[in-house]
Amino acid sequence: MKALVAVAALLFTGNASAETTLREMAWTASLPDGARHNSDGSVTVASSSDDGLTVTLVEDESPGITKDRYAVKGRVRYENVSGDGYVEMWNVFAEDRYFTRTIGDQGPMRTITGSSDWRSIVLPFDATGAAAPPERLIINVVLPGRGEITLDALTLVELEPGEWPSVVNDSASFGLSGGLWGGIAGATFGVFGGLLGWLGGLGKAKRVVLTGFRMIMAAGGVALVLGGIALARGLPYHVYYPLLLIGAIALLVPASTLPRLTKRYQDLELRRMSALDA
Repeated sequence: MKALVAVAALLFTGNASAETTLREMAWTASLPDGARHNSDGSVTVASSSDDGLTVTLVEDESPGITKDRYAVKGRVRYENVSGDGYVEMWNVFAEDRYFTRTIGDQGPMRTITGSSDWRSIVLPFDATGAAAPPERLIINVVLPGRGEITLDALTLVELEPGEWPSVVNDSASFGLSGGLWGGIAGATFGVFGGLLGWLGGLGKAKRVVLTGFRMIMAAGGVALVLGGIALARGLPYHVYYPLLLIGAIALLVPASTLPRLTKRYQDLELRRMSALDA
C-alpha cells in the first residue's frame, strides 16, 4: 500500500509547486568548438577525445531574479557518455560564485552517464541570506571524456518560500521507480496471497484469510483507479501499465478464490457442528 500512496502523491501533487516562469534562457550566440545549434532549438555538445571538454551554453548577465529560490529547468538527452558528465549552473553574486550541478544518484539532478532519451533536468538554487540577487547565471555542460549531450530549451523559474521545482513526466527516473515499485508490490501481493491461500486450504485463521483477501482486492481497486488516472493524464506506458496489471490481478485472483474459501470454511464449520451433535 505504501507504493500506491507514493504513486497517488505523484499523480495528484506532481504539479503543485508554486513556480513563476521568468523566461526561456537564450543560448550563447557564438558557440565554441564542440557545440552546435540544432534546427529544433536545442544545443548539442560532443566530445571525441578522452580528455573531454567544458562548454558554456548560457551567460545571462541580467537574470532579473527577485526571490530567494529559483531554478533552471529543461530536458537533456545523451549518447555514449563516458564517465560522469553533468550540467552546472554558476550563480554569480557581487563577490561570490556558487554552483549547482547534476551529480545526484537519481531524479532530474542525477549524473549524466551512458545513454538516455529525453529526460527532465533541473538546477535549483537557494540564495536565502544573500545581500542581493545574483548578477549573472552561467550554464555549462561538462563532458569528462567522450560522448554527446543535447540540451533542449532551458526555462528560468522563481519559487515561493519553502518550494522546490516540480518536474513532470521524467520518463527515465519515473520509469525506473515505477518498475521497482511494481516489482515490489507484485512480489508482496504474491507472497501474501500465497500465505493466505495456504492457510485457507488448511481451514485455519478464517478471519485473517478472508480479511486479507479483501484487503488485497481493495488495494487492487486503488491501483486500477491510479492506473486509469495515469493513462488519462498521458503519463508513460511504464507508469500506468504496472498499476493496471497489478490492480487487475489483485482484484481477479481473490475474487475467484474467496467464494471457494468461504464455502470451505462453511463446510468445516458444519462438520464441527455435526461432530459435536454426534
